[in-house]
Amino acid sequence: MTCATSPYQRLLVPTFQTLELVEVKDIISIKAFENYSRIFLTQNRMYTSTQAFGKFVAMLEHHNFYQCHKSYVVNLDQIVRYHKNGEIEMTGEIKIPVARRRKEEFLEKLTQQIALAVH
Repeated sequence: MTCATSPYQRLLVPTFQTLELVEVKDIISIKAFENYSRIFLTQNRMYTSTQAFGKFVAMLEHHNFYQCHKSYVVNLDQIVRYHKNGEIEMTGEIKIPVARRRKEEFLEKLTQQIALAVH
């Protein structure tokens, strides 16, 4: 769910005990975790959501996110560097694997992202 009333794009994230309003720009990555999703945010925040990973992937598909692995989606704006061993280093020193079959597409997407930022 996105909240259109806010000046920022936000998601409503169901956790075990609360509904959290999270700004999309603050999401670093989301990891599939059993039947749940772990959402890693700036300022060392993390939520375990009762919502399925696939729903988050669908909600974020029109934002600047990329599913680099079957279990991970990353915010392209939060990438610090790419390691040639196939890992992405994110804000907060979070390391995320890139699936071998998605490496080429990921690097193209990252290159496009940088080209758009320069112009």
